Amino acid sequence: MIFALSINIAKAFWISEVTGKALYLVIISVLIASAPKLIFLLASGHPKWKPAISLFFLGLYEVVMYCKSIIDSGVGSLEMVIKAYVEGFSEYPLATSVDILSWVFTLLVLATAIWLTLVPKNRELSEQSEKLILQLKEYAATNRS
Repeated sequence: MIFALSINIAKAFWISEVTGKALYLVIISVLIASAPKLIFLLASGHPKWKPAISLFFLGLYEVVMYCKSIIDSGVGSLEMVIKAYVEGFSEYPLATSVDILSWVFTLLVLATAIWLTLVPKNRELSEQSEKLILQLKEYAATNRS
């Protein structure tokens, strides 16, 4: 979550610089726009493994949006994308770095989703932790009275 927030705040600085808008307004709008990401990330922290499935939706949405922006910009091949990043980094290192970090964030989200949902060992640990939480709740309820 901290990684996602730091990327979004860095984007806010860049947007504020490019558009000339007040920085605090851009930061507020970027944080409001990143709220769904944060909700998905918080949901995946639950001991149950099923809420982590939402990370697939978040990751796939991000990939689709990146691909859409690449296609809309007229880039037709992977070579052109790489060339655009190399040339962009030489002229605008901050913006290019933030964009690359956004890709890294998306890949981390997808890797986390795979790790939490598709690896059987992790699902077993999640189910065991659910049982332990229920036992702790029962134990706490019996000791209160």
